[in-house]
Amino acid sequence: MGQILVTILVLIAVSVSGQETERIVTTYPNSQDVKEVYHVLKSDKKIKHGDYFLFFKGELSKKDLKKENIYDMILGIKERGHFSNNLKDGQWTYFQEPTSSEKLESGVYSFDKKIGVWEKHIENGKVIKRFDFDLNKDLDSIVKFTFGYPTQARRNLIEGTVTIKISYVNCEPTDYEIIKDIGYGCGDSVIKALKEFKALQKKYGVVLQNCDKADETKDFKFVLNK
Repeated sequence: MGQILVTILVLIAVSVSGQETERIVTTYPNSQDVKEVYHVLKSDKKIKHGDYFLFFKGELSKKDLKKENIYDMILGIKERGHFSNNLKDGQWTYFQEPTSSEKLESGVYSFDKKIGVWEKHIENGKVIKRFDFDLNKDLDSIVKFTFGYPTQARRNLIEGTVTIKISYVNCEPTDYEIIKDIGYGCGDSVIKALKEFKALQKKYGVVLQNCDKADETKDFKFVLNK
């Protein structure tokens, strides 16, 4: 029965794929702010068919929509994907906030169901939780290491390399020492990030690799975007 249903859905999707569509634009209540841009079949305007965009409120007006290519937009998009015969299909991406291109969640739909590995970005984007919908199980989380660029260092156009010595006992970092600093809080920023990175690894069960060293020295480069 399941195979028959899938076959019927495939036939329906193929039958509408060549039909003409028209673009629909919706706005948030009592405003000219664009909420959604999507396509529907001309033969049945209740059926979404084509690319879909959902925008954060206040990020795109109807006036600006006329001159903007939404496919080139990086910021302001809340949700982006595709419909086939009113069913979510292909890659879908959800974003965290209007002023950032950081993802909230992403993965692939097939006939309105999530398939394959989906990623959810949490802890301000520093941790990626993964779930395999084909195998119906959690996968190992990924913890990303990032360090902040202190405001005073940016204002004073400070660039350079910070060197940190990390000491370990039983694979656990026990001490961080600044060997080389460039000032303006850069060394402290790296140490803070290293401690947070380790805490997140522990919180989400990420195993530390290559932990047979008593200590190691690492360089961290600060480079301004120009």
